[in-house]
Formats: sequence, structure tokens, C-alpha cells
Amino acid sequence: MTASAFPETSGVSAACLVPFNDDYSVDEAGVRQHVRDILLTEGLSGLAQSSEVEVLSFEEWQRFVDIMLEEVNGRIPVIASVYGEGREAVEAAQSAEKAGASTLMVYPPKGGPFRPEVAHRHIGLIADACSLPIMLYQFPAATGRGYTFDTVMKLVDTVPAITSLKDWGNDPALHQRFIRTLQTRDVPVNVISAHSAWLMGSLAMGCNGLCSSIGSIMCDLQLALFRAIKADDLVQARAVNDKLVPITDALYVPPTHDLHNRTKEVLFALGRIPSPVVRPPLVKLPENEVNALREAIVLSGLEKRG
Repeated sequence: MTASAFPETSGVSAACLVPFNDDYSVDEAGVRQHVRDILLTEGLSGLAQSSEVEVLSFEEWQRFVDIMLEEVNGRIPVIASVYGEGREAVEAAQSAEKAGASTLMVYPPKGGPFRPEVAHRHIGLIADACSLPIMLYQFPAATGRGYTFDTVMKLVDTVPAITSLKDWGNDPALHQRFIRTLQTRDVPVNVISAHSAWLMGSLAMGCNGLCSSIGSIMCDLQLALFRAIKADDLVQARAVNDKLVPITDALYVPPTHDLHNRTKEVLFALGRIPSPVVRPPLVKLPENEVNALREAIVLSGLEKRG
């Protein structure tokens, strides 16, 4: 499969987590189980990698991409994360293209606030290294890694490979500005929401897709909400959102560093991954937090598999 099979990134994509064994090695059978579970939802527009991949070695990341591609088998696009810099990022981009990924989700430069020129060089190096479309990943300004509006505009003007922006900026006003500006260009750039904590409001602004790691839990509900908003069916959208809110409220609590930790506990409780193990420095959640997540599962009406 080549990128030309899926020229546009839009719609609802789910981002996979990384199941680990008790010794912190990647549980490949668990990865396959996890991917197959997500693919039970018909109508998804893509399968991505969550930011948990940042704890993987390059070889582990390559194997993760390969497993995703094997399980998807050409049915939907596979979006590979590029989270390194310089040569590491170039090698990852080229590896993903060679393996058969359809799009690159490119993370911003590391290390805190950076000059616009650094962003241009970072994205430009990756775009020059392969022919895959790029999903630009927008981080919150508070992380020091978020792009300014002007930087994003300059990037999409000068790097034709950028076809979408995954917006996790958590700034509603800027989110709306991106949607109204990028999606109305002569060559539109789709805005993909990562604002799962307030997804209904985000989608109501008009973004053309969403991609979220908690979609690995409930991409069926996210897809239903996306379709209801696109159909201007506010009653249905509110009904779906009422199911989403209990679990998202339980997931998006401080410290946010534990989001994937919580997501794994939910997936484990639902029988969708073999273990909730996370790699250090993360530690297992305290029992009261696990119990709160289990209560949220019931309130959201999520069902255990098997």
C-alpha cells in the first residue's frame, strides 16, 4: 500500500497504545489484540499511534508500525508518529514510508520554546526525506512546544506535504481560527481535533476530523458524535456526548501525565488489552483512581469484550 491510496486525512482516527509485558517489553500479541479490537468499529478513517510511542526504541517503534500495517491490511490508512529530531526523524519518516504507512504525524521540536526557523527546518527536513503527507501535531502553548498561528501558516505555505493539523493546543479561540483559516484555503488543510476533553464543542466549530488515544476505548462513540455534528443533529450529538462525558471526565484529571496510564486501566478493565502495565517513570495508579475509572465505565455504558 502506498500513500496515494489515501490522499486525504479526515474523519475519525483512533490512536493505539502500547501493551507491555510485566518486564516492560512490548507485548506483540497484546498489540495485535488491541489493534483488532479498535478495528471492530466500522467507519474509521485511520489508525494512528499515541504519544506513548515516545518511550519505545527505534526498533520497537518500527515493529509497532509493521504490526499495525499487518493487522490493518490496507483497509484504512495507518498514521505513523515521527517524534524524534534531525537524523532520527528523517530515518523514521523513511522507514514508515518504506513499510507502507499512509501519513506521518510529526511532533514539534523538543526542549521548550523554539524559534520559527527551528520549526521550519524540523518539518522541512522530514518533508524532503520522503513523499508521505504530513499531519502537523500542535501541542499546548504551556508545554513550550506549541506553534504560533503565524508559524503554522508559514509552514503550510512552504511545505506542500502538510495536509492536516492535529490540534491538541487546548486553546478554543486558536482552534476555531485554525479551522476557519486552514480548511478554507485554496488547497484545504484539515484540522483534526485532539480535544477529547471537550470534543463536542471542538467538533461543533467545524473541524474535519479527530484523532485521539482515548478513541482506543470508545472510537464508536466518537464516530457517532462526529456524524451527528456533521448532520447538524444536535439532539443526537447531545445524547452521544452524555455517554462520553463520564469517562472523559475521569480520564482528564491531574496529573495529565497519567492519561495513557488511565486509558490502559480502562482498556484492561474492559478486557481489551492483557495488562495495564506502563513503562517507568510512570507507576501503577492508586486503587482509588482505578475504582473511579471503573465507575466511569459503568456510567458511560461501555461494555466488556468476551
